[in-house]
Amino acid sequence: MKKLLIGLVAASCCMVSALSFAEGRIAVLDAQGAIMRTEFALNKFKELNESAEIVEMRAKLERVQSELKKIAEEAEKDGLTWDDAKKAEMAKRQETQLAERKHLAERFQAEQVAVQQTIMRELGEKPNTALKELIKLEGIGLVLSPQAVIHADTSFDITAKLTERLNKM
Repeated sequence: MKKLLIGLVAASCCMVSALSFAEGRIAVLDAQGAIMRTEFALNKFKELNESAEIVEMRAKLERVQSELKKIAEEAEKDGLTWDDAKKAEMAKRQETQLAERKHLAERFQAEQVAVQQTIMRELGEKPNTALKELIKLEGIGLVLSPQAVIHADTSFDITAKLTERLNKM
């Protein structure tokens, strides 16, 4: 057991020293985050949020939320006095409103995904080009996604730099 532990420590030391001699530095990049924070993407999302369809969906969602709140208040106030028919009626109303809320949320999410796909399609190869330029400029030898990293100091994160470079393109 002791030999195994010594072997593991020696191997990890070799790996650390090999990484320290590796050419280039290590960086962390949230590529999708960088793209979605560009002025181009923010303008696309602003257009979506100001579209008549989304404004109407939000208004419907507010009405549904208001109705759900009203149902909950009625149930708290008078629920103990309701007969089975009234309980069933209120449960049906609540179920209908919950289904409508879920439907509106799914439609809104679908619209957001469509805008994200449009952004990616319209940007084409610009993100890859910008990343390659940034890697060369910064002398980066390894780029990791944030999901692959357990801990990294913020100085390793190049997401904002990529966003800035994309905004200039």
